[in-house]
Amino acid sequence: MTAKRNRPSVLYRPALTADGDQWFALYGEDAQSGVAAFGKTPAKAMKAFDKAWVKLKPPKGGPPPIADKRRRASKRPVNGAAKKVA
Repeated sequence: MTAKRNRPSVLYRPALTADGDQWFALYGEDAQSGVAAFGKTPAKAMKAFDKAWVKLKPPKGGPPPIADKRRRASKRPVNGAAKKVA
């Protein structure tokens, strides 16, 4: 069950909308700058989103997920740790 909760579609909760006879899962501003996937059902769109996320996710040490924009904008550390002052 833990594996299901760790899926990108569960953690990042992309927007899910109907588009003709397909479902569209989108995380980010648009399909070009975010992560997007289509499927014939909502479940298939989310599964396709999970695959797209794994393919496009930033490398370790890269920028935080888009969901953390609010934290970056407020200059609070993403992990809650205090910044070192040199």
